[in-house]
Amino acid sequence: WEGIAECYHRGLVKNVGVSNYGPTLVTKCHDALAKRGVPLASNQIAYSLIGRHNGAQQTVDKCNELGVKVLAYYPFAMGL
Repeated sequence: WEGIAECYHRGLVKNVGVSNYGPTLVTKCHDALAKRGVPLASNQIAYSLIGRHNGAQQTVDKCNELGVKVLAYYPFAMGL
């Protein structure tokens, strides 16, 4: 995450986001970036109207607690 923080401080990226981080990893990442003054903006996870399994809801809850926006892929379960 140090490389991402460096890119942020150099102005190479405007926002930092991650993908498929569960509650534990999103917390570790959030804390590591916060120590460097970098906000974690988003976490993209598999989350749908009918597929809220494998810890997806816990991840959403943790992201909400940390102020990290959740981006869902397959929000309509691939059309099912």
